[in-house]
Amino acid sequence: MRLQLRIIFTVLVLFLGYESIRQEMGGIEFMFWNVFHYIPFFFVILVTIVLLLLDSSAYVEDRNIRHFGFSLVGLVFCCVVSYKIWYRNSVDSAKTLITVVNKSGGLNVWEFKFKTGNQFSLTEFNMFGQTIYYGKYQRLGNRLTILKSNYDGAATNFPVSGEIRRDTVYWEKSDTMIIIKN
Repeated sequence: MRLQLRIIFTVLVLFLGYESIRQEMGGIEFMFWNVFHYIPFFFVILVTIVLLLLDSSAYVEDRNIRHFGFSLVGLVFCCVVSYKIWYRNSVDSAKTLITVVNKSGGLNVWEFKFKTGNQFSLTEFNMFGQTIYYGKYQRLGNRLTILKSNYDGAATNFPVSGEIRRDTVYWEKSDTMIIIKN
């Protein structure tokens, strides 16, 4: 019976761990149901603790370290998701150098916050709330280039490169945006 429990909890750890990593790698939605975002991560922690208890009892019986392989998978998921949460919080708390918003009449409703350490956060506003994406950028003189982003929204014309002139960012093949903080 103990082996069947370990298999069930291992499958739960794999499924919930995948879901929690998938949610952390995408955009973070802030809506009226955003409290549900951390449910898979909470259950990964809970199931990993139960799995550690089951594996340690199996280890006591025959002193074989291989029993902890299942719990190690859960611990890896917990560490990866914790790192992504820490990374997101460190980007959010970094000093904002430039804040850029859409001009009125733009196709998208975005707010870029370019921060120290060449990190940025992109807030996309929608009918039910907002979604925040993260990425890296490079600024050379008056040129802004988006190097990496986890944006998976509906915009087909996501800005990649643009030029800063006075208080405006002219993105190539995307909306023109206004700088509101320098």
